[in-house]
Amino acid sequence: LWIIDGPIFDDLNGGATPRLPPHQIAVPSAFYKIMIERHHGAPRAFAVIMPQSVRGNELPGEFLVSIHDIETKTRLQFLWKLPPQLRKNIESTPHKMW
Repeated sequence: LWIIDGPIFDDLNGGATPRLPPHQIAVPSAFYKIMIERHHGAPRAFAVIMPQSVRGNELPGEFLVSIHDIETKTRLQFLWKLPPQLRKNIESTPHKMW
């Protein structure tokens, strides 16, 4: 099982990221989590973006996105070592939690 997670900042997407004084610490607008596992030899993935406004009583499926959506918002490439077609299949479709 591979787990990748981190922050999403609005300034990467044309907005302004709020900052906390006195040191101007950036406050992310959301966090992402990607979970990938091998299932019968093939990788499968689950990805969500959780906004700062989350209340805590929501189900993870309410925040389901594709890995490509996360890559667009973070400007990161997560599965770059995979063969192109396999990477495209995993990254392009939101997958429900197994």
